Amino acid sequence: MAYTSLFKKDDVKITTPFSSSHKGLDLSRGVVRQPIYLPNRAVSGTVWKILPSYTKNGVEYKDAPIIYVKHKDGSGSRYIHSYPKDVKVKVGDTVVAGQQICCTGNSGHSHGDHLHFEWLTKWDDLNTRVDPAPYVINDKTQTPPTTPPDTPNCDEYIKQVNILKEENKGLNEALEKSKNETKLAKEREVYLEGVVEEYKASEKSLTERNEYLEQEVARLEKEKGELEYELSQLKNNKQFFDKIIEWLNNLLKKVFGGK
Repeated sequence: MAYTSLFKKDDVKITTPFSSSHKGLDLSRGVVRQPIYLPNRAVSGTVWKILPSYTKNGVEYKDAPIIYVKHKDGSGSRYIHSYPKDVKVKVGDTVVAGQQICCTGNSGHSHGDHLHFEWLTKWDDLNTRVDPAPYVINDKTQTPPTTPPDTPNCDEYIKQVNILKEENKGLNEALEKSKNETKLAKEREVYLEGVVEEYKASEKSLTERNEYLEQEVARLEKEKGELEYELSQLKNNKQFFDKIIEWLNNLLKKVFGGK
């Protein structure tokens, strides 16, 4: 006997284990119509299909529902042998761990009240059915069991590695180009800073030159004024000398008799 959260009980028996010919786990408490819950280690999901009946070995079993649950992590589970009246969910329902799904029963191809439970690693592929025991036996916690990884596709990995190598090569080239561009930009910045300093020095020199020229203009303007004043004085003096010469000429004429 063992605990399973499918029943939430400690006295559950595995009546038929998983095998190559029996792709599920048959569980029973020896008591009919026991409530069955979504197990702890199943990720919450959705009821995506409920078959009302099925055929096995050429025999059709009516009123024998099969409940399909698709979990959010891509896995799936199936619940078989419940009676239609004991199915507690409908297609489209969201279900979480601990929620009742159905009850044990003896519908379909069955020989006594029990639950046939199946676990699928891929929710819509019956070929991915695995032994449910690690998922539902002694599962009082919700920690998922450790399952061996699928055999890796080496060719695909090599292809991905080569793609990543090419992408890495391109990124390195782009990084090197970016470094060169950054270096050139820095050199350009230093050059422009030098040009700006030269312009500042030239501007300072021009300012000083302009101030000097303004001073020279003012000085020349002053000298011009002074020369113009002296010239006017000379003109006045010339008139004075002209009158003296005229007086002397007149005096000489008188003295020398008109000569």
